[in-house]
Amino acid sequence: MIASVWSCLVVAWFTGGQALPPPRDGEIRALYWELRSESEVWVTLEPKSLDGKPAPPGMIVTFTYRFKGKQPENPPSAIDANAYAGLTWAPRVEFWLLLDGREKLDLVPRGAFTLSSGTVSDYLSATVPLALVKRLANAKRVTGSALGFDFEITASQRQAVRAFIERILSDDPLRAR
Repeated sequence: MIASVWSCLVVAWFTGGQALPPPRDGEIRALYWELRSESEVWVTLEPKSLDGKPAPPGMIVTFTYRFKGKQPENPPSAIDANAYAGLTWAPRVEFWLLLDGREKLDLVPRGAFTLSSGTVSDYLSATVPLALVKRLANAKRVTGSALGFDFEITASQRQAVRAFIERILSDDPLRAR
């Protein structure tokens, strides 16, 4: 008994206390936090550099919808956008997207925010209108920069964002279809 409890503690320590394996690129997850009576639905993207290579190890961008209880009272109007530097140090405080090579969207306006340091990664977080995320999902090409790393959000990742939007606008965002 003690050995199994100890092995669970060791696994929790090595995985950062995460009960599930880390989400993969384009994966949508949902979680209800019983103690807080709060739900989260999010999509994880692993951006690629502009030359098609992976971004720095562990770099991710997430879009998250949070609401009280298990059913939202109203449709979402804004969601959280987060950029995590992964296993590297973040050289710049920036998070912007360029849609179809012509429309630049500053998710974190210059001078408005400071870099946050988490237990594993430097990151930036912003609350953005859902309409902006819809424009990202429907663009033909999306490039950007987060934390000093230039990247592209691929067609399959934009499809994952469209599926995320469909899910959070559904009658039951916690349940996968």
